[in-house]
Amino acid sequence: MWSVTLLVAFCFAMQAQSSTQKLIFTPVGEVKGLEKIELYSKDASGNYTQAVVLDENRQAFILPGTELQLKASIKEGYVAHLWKQAGREVRNSYSLLTHQLTMPKTDVIISLDIAQLVEVTFKVDAQITDGPLVNIEEQNDYGFEIQVGENGKVMLPLGRACYFDPNLKDGYYLMGWKINENIPFQNPNEWYQSAIEKDLRVEPLTYKEGDTFEVTYSQVDDHTITCKNSSNQEVASGDKIEPGSTLTFVIETLDGSAPEIEKWIVNDKTYTDATGEPIVTSQIDIKAYSNLNVRVVLVSEIVVPEETVLLTFGKKATHMASRSVFRANGEELGDVIAPEADGVSYKVPKGKPFYLQFVPKNGYVIHLWKRKDGDKMRDIFGMYNKKQVRVDGIMEAAEYDVATAEAIEVRFFVPEEGSTGGEVNIEENGEAGSVVAPKEGTKDKYILPHKGGVYFDSHIKDGYALTRWLLEGNIFPARPDLFYKGQLPKGFDLEAVLHPIGKTYTVTFDQPEDPKYALRCKHRSVEGSPEIEPDSPVGPGDEVLFETYPIENPAGKVPVDHWEVNGKPYLSNSSEPYTDNSLSIYVLEDIMVTMIPKVESQTEEVLAQKLPVYFIASSRQLVVESQGVNPISLYSNDGKLLRQWTLSVGTHTLHLENLVQGTYIVRVGHQAYVFVY
Repeated sequence: MWSVTLLVAFCFAMQAQSSTQKLIFTPVGEVKGLEKIELYSKDASGNYTQAVVLDENRQAFILPGTELQLKASIKEGYVAHLWKQAGREVRNSYSLLTHQLTMPKTDVIISLDIAQLVEVTFKVDAQITDGPLVNIEEQNDYGFEIQVGENGKVMLPLGRACYFDPNLKDGYYLMGWKINENIPFQNPNEWYQSAIEKDLRVEPLTYKEGDTFEVTYSQVDDHTITCKNSSNQEVASGDKIEPGSTLTFVIETLDGSAPEIEKWIVNDKTYTDATGEPIVTSQIDIKAYSNLNVRVVLVSEIVVPEETVLLTFGKKATHMASRSVFRANGEELGDVIAPEADGVSYKVPKGKPFYLQFVPKNGYVIHLWKRKDGDKMRDIFGMYNKKQVRVDGIMEAAEYDVATAEAIEVRFFVPEEGSTGGEVNIEENGEAGSVVAPKEGTKDKYILPHKGGVYFDSHIKDGYALTRWLLEGNIFPARPDLFYKGQLPKGFDLEAVLHPIGKTYTVTFDQPEDPKYALRCKHRSVEGSPEIEPDSPVGPGDEVLFETYPIENPAGKVPVDHWEVNGKPYLSNSSEPYTDNSLSIYVLEDIMVTMIPKVESQTEEVLAQKLPVYFIASSRQLVVESQGVNPISLYSNDGKLLRQWTLSVGTHTLHLENLVQGTYIVRVGHQAYVFVY
């Protein structure tokens, strides 16, 4: 009985297996980049959710017609390069992590090529392209398209084939390619890279419609150099040619003997063959991808020792961190020239360019570069804080020097409204010279030379005017718009106040409460100006003068206790209440001015006592008759010292602000006086 059952089961299993087909998954390439592979079939809802187990050989038996999805997980730094089904490439499958298929009636092999990603540079000038493209090769043709970033960097599969397309704008054309440092051949449309390499650099060689290149070459004594184009037409030195033209250069001796060539030099570089060796044949072919300058060096040429002249540099310079002299290598620094034994003299090549470099110590700047002219050192303008200077050659001994200054931070504020932005210039030859940019990360702070001369320009827009300059809290006249400061001090803080043309401010003032006195106002800056009535408009920055006088004696004096402007006491430069009979103010806002006269009446008791100290409660004033010997001290009733003054001989009125009600003691020497508030 049991044997019959096992036989039936075995036959059933064999029948089931014979009705399925085998699916085999095979990873290729950088298989270490594959993290895992999963197989799913569709559920009743049409989603790939039913897991199908792959055995240890990544195989599974599947009924034909089953809809399947393979899902790959790829490690970082790798990419799914290409899926294949039954040996056929799946188009546009680059970077896809899934592959769908319907199980065929035969066994099927699904493979996934995994590649390592490497960074490649595809350099195309942004002004001439509509966006460079890279296409993955698929079935020997353009496949998946990849956009190149603005910096020309793109991640591509190592060892795989790609097409590079510069996608040039109309009017621009391709004449060749530069791959790394080599120019292999011309391709009119795209560059095909059969295997992506690490650090690959691809650059199209392009030209604009109408461009031409100039060809120049130099003749050599007792030799003749000729140049011809591909049409065998002679090209003279200085002629123009079309981009991408092929030129043939030939050198011949006048007597017909073979020239001994050391090397050809094209655009200041030795012309070499594919192995990097100099070409020494009498004929060379060159494809023109730019202007061409060709010359030849013969073995017979005598190397003339370099002629030098003496340069003195930085002899009197102070606050130096380092100084150097370099040969010029084109527009860049070349080899350093060592100083002579004195440390300030250098032998530089006669008539050839060189560079001077001076680095000041931390906290100092280069104020001026100087060059000796005759027996005097002359300033070189436009060189503020430039640490490097190019000299185009000297024919005789010369001397250069540097003047340094302590670097100080200065604030120059110009409001955005009404200005195109402030400008700071170093004074050079009595004029505004080198422009100084704001300190990095700021808009109104500048690093300037201590005790140097500096110009500050507010650059006012049309429709605006300069109201006044504010310098460290002090107001300066509005003209000129260019502010000059010689001997620039530390802590310098300058602000330009601007206003729309036509704007006005209102001047308001009250007559004194004491009917014996009067107050009047007029323009100080306008000769013979009429009096300004209260609530009158004045121009921004106008200087107005307030005068108080006794009504019965206009030429007399008013005992002024203090002035108030916009409700606050107006203080003198010594921070004491301002008590003159006239007050001059620059109008930068609406103002309200009040004059407070001194209280002349005293109580009969105080007058009778004639004490050296008395208190006027109505105005919180302490009147003291000082002999100029002992300090005047104010104590609270519990003996706490509140204020102390040292006064000259005479009568002084002291204003006691923030006084609270209570009993107070004033001590003058050994005498004490009590008052109650």
